[in-house]
Amino acid sequence: MAFLLLLPLLVSGFLVCLKDPTVYCRLHRYEGQMLYLQVGRYGIYCFLAAMFVTAALAGLFSHDWGVLCPKWLQAANAASPVCFAVNTDFMGALGQLGQDFDITGRNFSQVGVFLALSGLLTLAMPSLGAFITVRILKWQLGASKKEEIAAYLLGESVDHSPICSTLFDAFVEKDEVMITMADRKVYVGYIMDVGAPTCNDLQSKW
Repeated sequence: MAFLLLLPLLVSGFLVCLKDPTVYCRLHRYEGQMLYLQVGRYGIYCFLAAMFVTAALAGLFSHDWGVLCPKWLQAANAASPVCFAVNTDFMGALGQLGQDFDITGRNFSQVGVFLALSGLLTLAMPSLGAFITVRILKWQLGASKKEEIAAYLLGESVDHSPICSTLFDAFVEKDEVMITMADRKVYVGYIMDVGAPTCNDLQSKW
């Protein structure tokens, strides 16, 4: 069971790093064990969110509602009322299914179902989180195109580096720059294009 919970946690953390644009644009800042810690951290966030959603769904819908006899189904001359049983206790049904197949014990069936559903929902959290993040960015920036969001995130990804931040500002404001290379070559002009940093770039702190 521990392995089945650990696997979704790590996979979801990895998916967050790839799908969430605000996280992906900062991945170049981490390497080695720090990157694994980030994956674990986001995986824990996804698992906690999945547990909250599972608990909310179970609390709202997983119930045996008993027998309902709606008034609009009743006939005036009917011999007996029209009633039907309503049972949406999916936690109990899945727990019983686990007992029938000897997957979980009697005392652990409900907890096992809860953890299994949480593990499955954990894998869906990265896509949901990325969708919400993009919608929030579009609302905050008033952007309608992905290119506008990408440009904003590119600027945010280099704000920790004075040199890269200065070059990005020069690109946005169309200012002239003079760059002196290590081989003493000097370049003067406008920056025509910029690219997203990779894991091999911007590792040194300026």
